[in-house]
Amino acid sequence: MKYTVISRPEIFTGGIHSVSSEYDSKTAAANLMSNTGVWSTGHKEFAANEYVIIDYAKKIDINFIELVPSSIGAKTFPRNFRFEWSDDLDVWHILHSENGYEPEDIPYHIYLPVTGFRYLKLVITMPPFFNEKYYAEIGSLRAGISGVKEVSASSALEGHSAANLFDNGKTSWASKFSAGSSIEHITVDLGNPNPVNRILLLSSDSGFPEDFHVDISLDNEIWTTLFEVKKFKAESRKKYFWDINVVRAKYIRIEARTVMLRPEQYGLKLEGIEICAASYEDGHVHNTGDITPYASIFQAGVVKLAKDGDDAEGKAVQGNDWRLRDATTIFKGITQLAADGDTGEGLSVQASDSRLKPATETRSGMVRLAGDGEIQPGAAVQGNDSRLRAASTEQPGIVRICPDGLYSPQCVISGNDPRVHKAATERFGIVRLAADGEPTAGSVVQADDKRLRDGSDMD
Repeated sequence: MKYTVISRPEIFTGGIHSVSSEYDSKTAAANLMSNTGVWSTGHKEFAANEYVIIDYAKKIDINFIELVPSSIGAKTFPRNFRFEWSDDLDVWHILHSENGYEPEDIPYHIYLPVTGFRYLKLVITMPPFFNEKYYAEIGSLRAGISGVKEVSASSALEGHSAANLFDNGKTSWASKFSAGSSIEHITVDLGNPNPVNRILLLSSDSGFPEDFHVDISLDNEIWTTLFEVKKFKAESRKKYFWDINVVRAKYIRIEARTVMLRPEQYGLKLEGIEICAASYEDGHVHNTGDITPYASIFQAGVVKLAKDGDDAEGKAVQGNDWRLRDATTIFKGITQLAADGDTGEGLSVQASDSRLKPATETRSGMVRLAGDGEIQPGAAVQGNDSRLRAASTEQPGIVRICPDGLYSPQCVISGNDPRVHKAATERFGIVRLAADGEPTAGSVVQADDKRLRDGSDMD
């Protein structure tokens, strides 16, 4: 995979390969490559296509093109035009088209995925009509890498601003010092979405972050973590890069924990950052006859591939989609993992969570175990608790068993207690049965007692 640095601005200078027409020598197409002068097409009585081809002598990678008008301004600036690119002057690819453009924003800019080529053609399909003639005038044409639009940091020492991160290692950024460890972050605005595929950090003499993660966003609101690094020990003044699957990003944020620089002094220091993007050329194919091209996020093949995180209907999710990555406590995969003890909604509890560890009397797992005889709420009684032992007359369990015939509160009788024996006339059970005809108080009359027989005039 190709890695093009897009965080450092660069303008490429080429030479004029050919041009359709020029008004005179003072308005030659060569003026497009300078900051002075103007290219003016031939002044004609009729509208005709005009073009200019620029040869950069070697293959270049760009992500923006700028057209600066002449001193006349919008009056001679083309309304209908397009840009094409080629590597061999034979096959041309359409890069961008404008039809009926109203030049409100001048200079005119277009921002593109990183695209590689050698030749760039500007085709004017409808020159303006001005001063009774058809012609177009353009002050300059610039193509290159736009670089970083803006960079900010949560804090910075005087003379060590975040802008120093993109001066090619000439100076450095340093956070303010603190007495304890804290979190610092750097946010980079690329100006436009780019297919980012590599992040490079340049270490300083000290203060390189040990624990950090890199996030990306398209709108500066919804952020996705690209990768995280733990316990990293950097050497001084070295370049460290992390390759990633190509992902569209407009904003990049590095969030890191400060490191100890000296006792009771914490901070961060970086010499530089480089952000790279993948070139669009390899995926830029068009249908030829009935041949179906490979699918990409830019055009459909058998299917149209979804961009990273895209949930639009009818698109195929790619294997490198962030939603399919391994979940962590910082960013989501299919799910997002809960940190140890985290009770947030929608988080998945990890197998290492302390709440799932074996419970003890001093440390909770799913529950906390109660000590022997403990009656505190929320504690689970253990299987060896004395209250669960087999009860006897000498030692209680859940209950205490009474000795035979003992009358005592909070005491239960055994199944062999004489009070639950079958009652008889000679001994008590729950009651004592009365003998036939016996009138003794406290005795129960039996069913065969003669006093319960049918009465007659003989008895």
